[in-house]
Amino acid sequence: MNIEFREAKLEDAALLVKIKDASFYSDFVKYGECPGYGNTVEMMEKITLVTPADKEENVKFYTEKCGFDIEDTEQDGSVRLYRFLKCRNM
Repeated sequence: MNIEFREAKLEDAALLVKIKDASFYSDFVKYGECPGYGNTVEMMEKITLVTPADKEENVKFYTEKCGFDIEDTEQDGSVRLYRFLKCRNM
């Protein structure tokens, strides 16, 4: 299998929404709501990186593998969320 990396194009947006929804579906089922699930292409432009605080594997991935820092915590309905910020290397 060959993996190709390229910049996303506008025509990729619908597929990216489907992939994003698939990745957050289990959170939606578990919590009955999920800010990362069920968004439109237009809504994705305004979304920042958030994940449920109890999803330890996500937190570890974002912080240790991707270099994000936890910027803030917030509540969305019954779900406690971490908001992540990617720090620039200077």
